[in-house]
Amino acid sequence: MAHVDVNKDTMTLVLTRTEIVFALHRSPQARVTDIVEITAYPNLWLAPEIHGFRAPGTGIPWVVALGTWRMRHSKNFCAVYKKNPGFVISFREGEFASWVFTAPEIPSELHRFLS
Repeated sequence: MAHVDVNKDTMTLVLTRTEIVFALHRSPQARVTDIVEITAYPNLWLAPEIHGFRAPGTGIPWVVALGTWRMRHSKNFCAVYKKNPGFVISFREGEFASWVFTAPEIPSELHRFLS
């Protein structure tokens, strides 16, 4: 399962080897200073960030969303499994507008961004 690793001013959504294969993307990175907010969801499938079309990646509704979800002017990276809780990290700039991922918790360094 994907998890966030914070190293000074950068952070990485660390993916397993299997996730990298099915997402068709390496572990995304971003600067901590680019975080706008972090939102917790009890069921990530209800998050508005999971919309658009999947390209590239793997998607089975309500089972797995793994990879890049593209919208008209932006894209999100998803690592969502079943109806589990997780987080959405929104960014001001960078490769992705947000990361949407299943996780029981986030690193303590990021708690100040929780809304």
